[in-house]
Amino acid sequence: MNKKKIISKKKFEQLNLVAAKKMSKDYLLKKKTLKILSQADKNYRWLHQNSWMGEPFLNLPEDIIALQEIIFKTRPDYIIETGVAWGGSILYMASLLKLYGGKKIIGIDTFIPVNVKKATSKDKSLKKYIKLIKGDSTSKIIINEIKSIISKSKKVLVILDSNHTHQHVLQELIFCNKRQLFNMW
Repeated sequence: MNKKKIISKKKFEQLNLVAAKKMSKDYLLKKKTLKILSQADKNYRWLHQNSWMGEPFLNLPEDIIALQEIIFKTRPDYIIETGVAWGGSILYMASLLKLYGGKKIIGIDTFIPVNVKKATSKDKSLKKYIKLIKGDSTSKIIINEIKSIISKSKKVLVILDSNHTHQHVLQELIFCNKRQLFNMW
């Protein structure tokens, strides 16, 4: 009978880091993976198959887990997410803030349907962690509202996930920097 040797957590993490670095240099694997993911989403709506607390969460499972790791390791007071969609990601991050001791997830979108407002306020224990703001994420008014909420906190995670065009994301970054939103961190 072969007994497997149990390795330490430190060794386990070292092996994972080596493997991840090696995998990041495997360009053929990246190309194949992107092709499969693109095909799965195009043909089977792969990115739309996940939910949190019954609300759609438009991310890959791997991204959802990676986001949890980022939040766990950085312990932000506030999370700002541009793009609310169906509210699943807002509920997910509110759950994590509650679990890890954060203050609020601020969701910004130009359109926030009534059903999303209802879904994100259904769970009374999470409601206090959620602030939805209707408007353009590059608007001076919206940036000032965010600044008033987060005050002088330097523990803020920003997720730009609204209009996915190069120009809009660039506008968000430039506008936030001009309004000194990022300079606080």
